[in-house]
Amino acid sequence: GYDTGSILTVDATLDPSLAARGERRYIYNQSRCARCSGKVSSWNMSGRTCYACEGGCQPKQFLIPSTPPVKSKSVAKGKSNEAIAAVAKKPESNVVKSKRSEQPTQHVPFISHCAPVTIDQRLNEHGPERLTIKEIRSIIEHKVGSNALPSKSANKATHVQALRNLLQKESVLSTKPSASCHLPPPTISAEDAAREKAISGENRAVEHIAELSREQAMKAI
Repeated sequence: GYDTGSILTVDATLDPSLAARGERRYIYNQSRCARCSGKVSSWNMSGRTCYACEGGCQPKQFLIPSTPPVKSKSVAKGKSNEAIAAVAKKPESNVVKSKRSEQPTQHVPFISHCAPVTIDQRLNEHGPERLTIKEIRSIIEHKVGSNALPSKSANKATHVQALRNLLQKESVLSTKPSASCHLPPPTISAEDAAREKAISGENRAVEHIAELSREQAMKAI
């Protein structure tokens, strides 16, 4: 970050293909690792989100748990056993609760303002869910006009489904064969085809000799 002025984790020398397609970070705010496509987990640590690749890019390191500190006699002096037990019990329950809330889970990408990703990249990689309502409406209006827009009061799920239906329709239309497609030109001329049939002893009525009348075919032979 010091050299580039930004936190960039993709190294162009190690992963030139990722750098070429514009990837800047391997796992930040990603559901899949850009390097190995492994799942990305995230968890909260002191109010900050941590990320880790579960696909093998980041091997887990197991730490040896430290022994709990032994309370000195001076601390326990003058306190009843019940008071000491009450004090000791409270932090323990908080620790258990904290550990449960900070267990790594599959990361669900969000719209980041710190490291923004282009609309096209978010749409292609994660679908309409990663777009805002404003972005979805802009795409629909650009593609088919404002008449196809959902109501402004519609929720995001409605907008997501409207854009998904539009993209599916475009995909179907793009896969249909075009009626105006022309066949490639023949590899030999009609005259040469007529000669070849005569040489092989076939009658000209066996197959049609394209674009040749009877007189033209006789002349070619």
